[in-house]
Amino acid sequence: TRMAIEQIFQSSIKKTDVINLFRKINNRYGIKGITIRNDNGSQFIANDVKAYLRSVEANQEFTHIATPEENAYIEAFHSIVEREVIRRYEFSSYYEAKIIFKNHLKWYNYERKHGQIGRINPYQKWTEYFIDHPEKRHIFETINKSETGSAGEQPVRNSLSNDENMKGILNNIPSINKLSLLNIP
Repeated sequence: TRMAIEQIFQSSIKKTDVINLFRKINNRYGIKGITIRNDNGSQFIANDVKAYLRSVEANQEFTHIATPEENAYIEAFHSIVEREVIRRYEFSSYYEAKIIFKNHLKWYNYERKHGQIGRINPYQKWTEYFIDHPEKRHIFETINKSETGSAGEQPVRNSLSNDENMKGILNNIPSINKLSLLNIP
């Protein structure tokens, strides 16, 4: 679906960050039976990460070393981020960069049209999936609740910019059965 469900934006990502990310995703959507594909970064191959994923009955698979084509969805995602955010903006602070990347992720999911999924945005594709799979509707409803924010909070996609050229970062869910994660240097 190309839906990016979570991101980590920090200078270094450790195994505890990855476990916390998986825990958050699992609590919100459930990852039992999901296959998680990632590279061989130390934070992903850590025994604690493997143990956590086993405990929630998620599967973990690794790409071969120096074969980014084995994780083409996330590599394409990183190319988009590089082209449409990193090369385009000069960030005056870490905080500003974090806000722009967060807004970009919302734009990427809800506004950006993707050619590989029929010139619709990832949220539209995600919605189509749940119309065709009513037995998984609880996941769709969870996503809707998590994206609306708390009372009085404006969705992030509207908070900084109406720039139609903003796009998204870090974690990408290319299909309902795969979650791809890579560390961006």
